[in-house]
Amino acid sequence: MKQSMSFLILAALLALALYGCAKASPARLADDRYPEYADAADKKAPLPQGRFFLQSVDGLEFDGKERPVEIAFVQDAAKGTLRVSGSVCNRFAGQGRLEQGRLTVKQMVATKMFCADQERNALESALFQYLEQGAELFHEGGMLVLRGKGRELHYRLAR
Repeated sequence: MKQSMSFLILAALLALALYGCAKASPARLADDRYPEYADAADKKAPLPQGRFFLQSVDGLEFDGKERPVEIAFVQDAAKGTLRVSGSVCNRFAGQGRLEQGRLTVKQMVATKMFCADQERNALESALFQYLEQGAELFHEGGMLVLRGKGRELHYRLAR
C-alpha cells in the first residue's frame, strides 16, 4: 500500500511538471533566462535590438498567442558581435552578422524537442535555413522583415 501511494505521488508530480512545461511561454522563459532582452530595444540603433514576435508568414496572419514565435537581437558594439536567439518549437541562438542588409547566423545551436505542430516544424526548418544561408533583413520602427527563398516573415517589436 505504501509503495503504491509513493508511485501515485510521483506520477502526480510528473504530470504537474509536464503540464507546466507545456504551458510555459517561450517569451516568459526568454525574460527569465535573458533579462537583457527586456530593455534592449533601441530604435536609434543601426541594427534591430530587442525581442520581436512573429506577426505574419507570407502575408498570412500568424496566431502565436499561446506559443509566440520570437527572434531577439543584442548587439555589443565594443566587441563587434550580434547575438541572435529566439524560439519556434525549439530555442535557438548563435552569433549573427548583418552585412549589406543580409543577416547570417553561422554555427547556430538549438534544443531538439519534439513539436507535434507540423506548421511550426516547417517554419522552424525554413527559418534555420534562411539564417544559416543569409536572409534579407529590413527593419523600420518596430517592424522587422526576414526574407528568404521567396518567403517573408514579419515580426513586431515587443513592448
